[in-house]
Amino acid sequence: MPIITPKATTHHGLVISERECNMHDDSDFYATIWNTDEGCAEEIMWGTTRGAMGPMYGYNCQVDAEPWVLDAYARWKARDDVRHAGLVAIRLADLNWLRYAGDVVKVVRGRKCPKGYTGEVVSVREVYNPYASAWAHRYSRPVKTMLLVSDGTSTRNVESDYTEVVQRSPALMQQLFDAA
Repeated sequence: MPIITPKATTHHGLVISERECNMHDDSDFYATIWNTDEGCAEEIMWGTTRGAMGPMYGYNCQVDAEPWVLDAYARWKARDDVRHAGLVAIRLADLNWLRYAGDVVKVVRGRKCPKGYTGEVVSVREVYNPYASAWAHRYSRPVKTMLLVSDGTSTRNVESDYTEVVQRSPALMQQLFDAA
């Protein structure tokens, strides 16, 4: 059966899944339904325990999606997954100039650290103008970003602009993928 309220029964054959979101004292009940007008899935809240809208007041939801709905949902979800992967690639391209702890970087220019030196970023720190006043430090941008890079045998300070990323941190990649 579909979504049932004391006054009406809606979304016959379109309920794909349902879930409950528990808060501190209350619960909200959601259903993923197929929107035939838009050709996509959407999530609606069909009940809550914050007021007289929960299962104990005659509200109910049962998954009853028809085979054509499940097939359309699978195709839509596959397209959405491709779009999601594209967003991760775009965000990664936007963050190409940033360095994070855990990234593997290679020195491409500079004079204090040999070119070709490759290692993992241990820490990142921002360097401000040492001649600026304390007030200016609060509102100024960093002059440069320094990386502490280690190749396992030695550790070196390298300016961020003098490096290129060889491999991104797995933790960062997971965070980007989850956020997209």
